[in-house]
Amino acid sequence: MQGPSSAARSPTPGETGRPGPAHPSASPDVWVGHFHGHRVEVPRGHGATMSFTFDDGPWPGSTSQVLALLAQHHVHAVFCLIGDQAQARPSLVRQEVAGGHELCDHSRDHDLLMGRKGQAYVDAEVSTGLAEVRGAAPKGTKVTFYRQPGGTWDPHVVRAMDDHDLDPLRWSDDPRDWSRPGSLTIVRRVVAKLHPGAVVLMHDGGGDRSESVEALRFLLDAVTAAGWVPVLAPHVHLSDKAAAKPQ
Repeated sequence: MQGPSSAARSPTPGETGRPGPAHPSASPDVWVGHFHGHRVEVPRGHGATMSFTFDDGPWPGSTSQVLALLAQHHVHAVFCLIGDQAQARPSLVRQEVAGGHELCDHSRDHDLLMGRKGQAYVDAEVSTGLAEVRGAAPKGTKVTFYRQPGGTWDPHVVRAMDDHDLDPLRWSDDPRDWSRPGSLTIVRRVVAKLHPGAVVLMHDGGGDRSESVEALRFLLDAVTAAGWVPVLAPHVHLSDKAAAKPQ
């Protein structure tokens, strides 16, 4: 005998990519949702804060999608902009500022090997990137963060950052979404490392970011349902030694 037709079955929570209700047998310290039919356990935040940050934009399509999702959830984030990208797409930079988000210098062109090329080259990467971000943003917009591509901090980078009075924006929760491991993997990696004060690294630019956008759509619902409060990443002044330590 044939079972019920799958066409007549109503989708279960999470099959649409949105979290379902908490499972009745879940631990009091775990919120359980479902993402495309897979169970996802999220540690409860109990009101603790965490932050989202987005690298390598602005980027056609994906940056606007990320901005729309953040606006729907009334969440503010830090966007780490590649200077050349900001210069090419100033309208997206202005949208980020209009949405209440904070901007971060992410170098001129994301050269992962800049530290090997001498102080003058690093200075140009940081200063040109900063100038291009400021030039794309509305006049008077403050840019006070710097994030080193790849987290490869070294004394040259720290010196250039300090010369422009920028605060290092580091991260604690890296799902490696840039490698496109699948939206479910991105979700599971993010929630596995959630902790009070977590700074989540994601990407809105640098390539096809459809997986990151899909994961973010679930994560914004899930973390708030689990009792986390997304806030702008805090400014932290690190010692030269701490700032130069690779992440």
